[in-house]
Amino acid sequence: MANKENDRISVRLAEASDAEDIKRLEDICFSGPWSKKAIDDAFASENYRIFICRLQDTDATEDEGVAAGYCIITLTDYEAELCRIGVRPEFRRRGIGDRLLSTITDPDITGGGREWFLEVRKSNIAAIELYRKYGFTETGERPDYYTDPKENGISMKAEGPRRA
Repeated sequence: MANKENDRISVRLAEASDAEDIKRLEDICFSGPWSKKAIDDAFASENYRIFICRLQDTDATEDEGVAAGYCIITLTDYEAELCRIGVRPEFRRRGIGDRLLSTITDPDITGGGREWFLEVRKSNIAAIELYRKYGFTETGERPDYYTDPKENGISMKAEGPRRA
Protein backbone atom coordinates (compact mmCIF):
# COMPACT_ATOMS: atom_id res chain seq x y z
CA MET A 1 0.00 0.00 0.00
CA ALA A 2 1.31 3.42 -0.87
CA ASN A 3 2.19 5.76 1.96
CA LYS A 4 -0.15 8.37 0.51
CA GLU A 5 -3.11 6.00 0.93
CA ASN A 6 -1.90 4.90 4.37
CA ASP A 7 -2.08 8.54 5.45
CA ARG A 8 -5.75 8.58 4.45
CA ILE A 9 -6.65 5.75 6.84
CA SER A 10 -7.75 6.68 10.35
CA VAL A 11 -8.86 4.38 13.16
CA ARG A 12 -10.55 5.57 16.32
CA LEU A 13 -12.72 4.29 19.13
CA ALA A 14 -16.25 4.31 17.76
CA GLU A 15 -19.03 6.31 19.37
CA ALA A 16 -22.74 5.56 19.55
CA SER A 17 -23.21 7.95 16.62
CA ASP A 18 -21.21 5.46 14.50
CA ALA A 19 -23.69 2.63 15.15
CA GLU A 20 -25.48 3.00 11.80
CA ASP A 21 -22.17 2.84 9.91
CA ILE A 22 -21.13 -0.21 11.95
CA LYS A 23 -24.46 -1.91 11.17
CA ARG A 24 -24.09 -1.16 7.43
CA LEU A 25 -20.57 -2.63 7.46
CA GLU A 26 -21.80 -5.64 9.40
CA ASP A 27 -24.52 -6.27 6.79
CA ILE A 28 -22.04 -5.91 3.91
CA CYS A 29 -19.27 -8.03 5.43
CA PHE A 30 -21.10 -10.97 7.02
CA SER A 31 -23.67 -13.50 5.88
CA GLY A 32 -24.83 -13.72 9.52
CA PRO A 33 -24.64 -10.09 10.67
CA TRP A 34 -25.20 -8.91 14.21
CA SER A 35 -28.51 -7.17 14.77
CA LYS A 36 -28.70 -3.45 15.44
CA LYS A 37 -29.68 -4.33 19.02
CA ALA A 38 -26.55 -6.47 19.47
CA ILE A 39 -24.41 -3.58 18.22
CA ASP A 40 -26.21 -1.11 20.49
CA ASP A 41 -25.74 -3.53 23.42
CA ALA A 42 -22.00 -3.72 22.65
CA PHE A 43 -21.79 0.07 22.72
CA ALA A 44 -23.57 0.07 26.09
CA SER A 45 -21.34 -2.61 27.65
CA GLU A 46 -18.20 -1.70 29.57
CA ASN A 47 -16.47 -4.89 28.33
CA TYR A 48 -16.78 -4.16 24.61
CA ARG A 49 -14.68 -1.80 22.55
CA ILE A 50 -15.65 -0.91 19.00
CA PHE A 51 -13.21 0.70 16.58
CA ILE A 52 -14.06 2.25 13.25
CA CYS A 53 -11.74 2.82 10.33
CA ARG A 54 -12.41 5.64 7.92
CA LEU A 55 -10.76 6.27 4.61
CA GLN A 56 -10.55 9.83 3.40
CA ASP A 57 -11.79 9.95 -0.16
CA THR A 58 -11.69 12.99 -2.36
CA ASP A 59 -15.24 12.15 -3.46
CA ALA A 60 -16.53 11.58 0.09
CA THR A 61 -19.20 13.92 1.34
CA GLU A 62 -18.62 12.93 4.97
CA ASP A 63 -16.17 15.09 6.90
CA GLU A 64 -14.54 12.03 8.47
CA GLY A 65 -14.37 9.96 5.31
CA VAL A 66 -15.94 6.71 4.23
CA ALA A 67 -16.55 4.00 6.86
CA ALA A 68 -14.22 1.35 5.42
CA GLY A 69 -13.91 -1.13 8.28
CA TYR A 70 -14.47 -1.82 11.95
CA CYS A 71 -13.78 -4.28 14.71
CA ILE A 72 -15.49 -5.25 17.92
CA ILE A 73 -13.49 -6.68 20.81
CA THR A 74 -14.22 -7.74 24.36
CA LEU A 75 -11.75 -7.06 27.14
CA THR A 76 -11.47 -8.54 30.60
CA ASP A 77 -8.56 -8.27 33.03
CA TYR A 78 -6.74 -11.24 31.50
CA GLU A 79 -8.34 -11.98 28.13
CA ALA A 80 -9.41 -10.25 24.95
CA GLU A 81 -11.50 -11.59 22.11
CA LEU A 82 -11.73 -10.27 18.59
CA CYS A 83 -15.47 -10.73 18.11
CA ARG A 84 -15.87 -9.07 14.71
CA ILE A 85 -13.63 -7.48 12.13
CA GLY A 86 -14.92 -6.41 8.75
CA VAL A 87 -13.68 -4.40 5.80
CA ARG A 88 -15.85 -3.24 2.91
CA PRO A 89 -15.10 -5.48 -0.08
CA GLU A 90 -13.92 -2.59 -2.27
CA PHE A 91 -11.34 -1.60 0.39
CA ARG A 92 -9.91 -5.06 1.09
CA ARG A 93 -6.19 -5.67 0.53
CA ARG A 94 -5.46 -1.99 1.19
CA GLY A 95 -4.16 -2.27 4.76
CA ILE A 96 -7.36 -1.53 6.64
CA GLY A 97 -7.56 -4.86 8.49
CA ASP A 98 -3.87 -4.51 9.32
CA ARG A 99 -4.44 -0.99 10.69
CA LEU A 100 -7.36 -2.20 12.80
CA LEU A 101 -5.30 -5.06 14.27
CA SER A 102 -2.36 -2.74 14.87
CA THR A 103 -4.67 -0.42 16.81
CA ILE A 104 -6.31 -3.04 19.00
CA THR A 105 -3.02 -4.78 19.82
CA ASP A 106 -1.40 -1.51 20.90
CA PRO A 107 -0.96 -1.83 24.70
CA ASP A 108 -1.39 1.94 25.05
CA ILE A 109 -4.87 1.64 23.56
CA THR A 110 -6.26 -1.65 24.90
CA GLY A 111 -3.77 -2.50 27.64
CA GLY A 112 -1.21 -5.27 27.59
CA GLY A 113 -0.72 -8.65 29.21
CA ARG A 114 -3.79 -10.34 27.83
CA GLU A 115 -4.31 -13.57 25.96
CA TRP A 116 -6.23 -12.89 22.74
CA PHE A 117 -8.71 -15.24 21.11
CA LEU A 118 -10.61 -15.30 17.83
CA GLU A 119 -12.45 -17.58 15.41
CA VAL A 120 -12.08 -17.36 11.64
CA ARG A 121 -13.59 -19.22 8.72
CA LYS A 122 -11.30 -22.04 7.62
CA SER A 123 -11.44 -20.74 4.03
CA ASN A 124 -10.47 -17.17 4.95
CA ILE A 125 -6.78 -17.61 4.20
CA ALA A 126 -6.09 -13.86 3.90
CA ALA A 127 -7.41 -13.26 7.43
CA ILE A 128 -5.55 -16.26 8.86
CA GLU A 129 -2.29 -14.95 7.36
CA LEU A 130 -2.94 -11.50 8.81
CA TYR A 131 -3.63 -12.96 12.26
CA ARG A 132 -0.43 -15.01 12.09
CA LYS A 133 1.47 -11.79 11.37
CA TYR A 134 0.29 -10.60 14.80
CA GLY A 135 1.39 -13.80 16.57
CA PHE A 136 -1.89 -15.73 16.52
CA THR A 137 -1.57 -19.49 16.24
CA GLU A 138 -4.22 -22.09 15.51
CA THR A 139 -5.48 -23.91 18.58
CA GLY A 140 -8.23 -26.01 17.09
CA GLU A 141 -11.01 -26.45 14.59
CA ARG A 142 -14.70 -26.03 15.38
CA PRO A 143 -16.91 -28.15 13.11
CA ASP A 144 -19.81 -26.28 11.48
CA TYR A 145 -19.07 -23.17 13.56
CA TYR A 146 -20.31 -20.91 10.76
CA THR A 147 -23.61 -21.05 8.92
CA ASP A 148 -24.72 -19.54 5.62
CA PRO A 149 -22.64 -21.13 4.23
CA LYS A 150 -21.86 -23.89 6.70
CA GLU A 151 -18.15 -24.04 7.39
CA ASN A 152 -15.68 -25.03 10.08
CA GLY A 153 -14.08 -22.33 12.18
CA ILE A 154 -10.45 -22.12 13.17
CA SER A 155 -9.79 -21.04 16.77
CA MET A 156 -6.69 -18.90 17.20
CA LYS A 157 -4.86 -17.54 20.23
CA ALA A 158 -2.06 -15.09 20.89
CA GLU A 159 -0.17 -14.38 24.09
CA GLY A 160 -0.19 -10.59 24.12
CA PRO A 161 -0.09 -10.27 20.33
CA ARG A 162 3.00 -8.76 18.83
CA ARG A 163 2.63 -5.60 16.86
CA ALA A 164 3.45 -6.16 13.21
